[in-house]
Parts: sequence; structure tokens; C-alpha cells
Amino acid sequence: KQWYQRRVAITAGRALAEDSATPISVIMSYLTRHLKLEEEQGKENKELIKKYSEEAKVMRGEIHKLKTEPVVFQNIKCTKCGRKLNLPAVHLLCKHSWHQQCFEELADLDEDCPACAGENKQVLEHLKSLEQVRER
Repeated sequence: KQWYQRRVAITAGRALAEDSATPISVIMSYLTRHLKLEEEQGKENKELIKKYSEEAKVMRGEIHKLKTEPVVFQNIKCTKCGRKLNLPAVHLLCKHSWHQQCFEELADLDEDCPACAGENKQVLEHLKSLEQVRER
């Protein structure tokens, strides 16, 4: 998008240089609008960078905590069936807990939590699309 805006500004400059019949006020108005758009986009990008940086900092803290501190599982109900947990039970770091039988019924061969799999898939698809955009 930014590349396009710059390209438009360059095209406007060329039009002014090549066509002396175009009033300078028209070109100036056009360029001013596009510069304002770029400035707004820059502000939005800075806000996103700040937001994502803060989120990453929180996540790094959570990862550190998971690596260095014991995790206490206090769930008393199965995520799938909602009945009281009894042994054997499966507890995952995402804080979901399952009867072993309920977990085995839902779990693929993947290591993903069945309850988190949909959200995780969306996040991975979003990251993949961002990678594709960056490669362009």
C-alpha cells in the first residue's frame, strides 16, 4: 500500500513536469492528501508495533514462567464432557484438562489441544499470510 502511494506521488510529480497545463494547486492538493494518508498509516503502524511488542513481552514472560515454575492444575471438570475429573486424566499447559478416554476420542496424532486447535489454526494461517505478504 505504501509503495502504491509513493508511486502515485511520483506519477503526480511527473504529470506536473510534463504537462504545464495542470494547475499546481491541483497537484499540491493531491500530494497533500497522499502525504496525510501516509502519515496516518505510519501512526497506525506505530500503534500496532507498540501493541504487538507489549503482547510479545507478556508472552515471553509466560513462556519463562512455564519453563521455570511448576504448573498447578486445578481443573475439576473435563473439558469435553464436563463431568468431574478422575484418574487417569490428561492436563495440558493451555489449562485444559480431560478424562484420558475423552482426550483420546478427540485428539489427533498432533500434539495440539483439541479445544485450542481451531484458534491455533487461525493464528498459524494468519502468520503464514503475513509471511507471504513480506515475501512480495
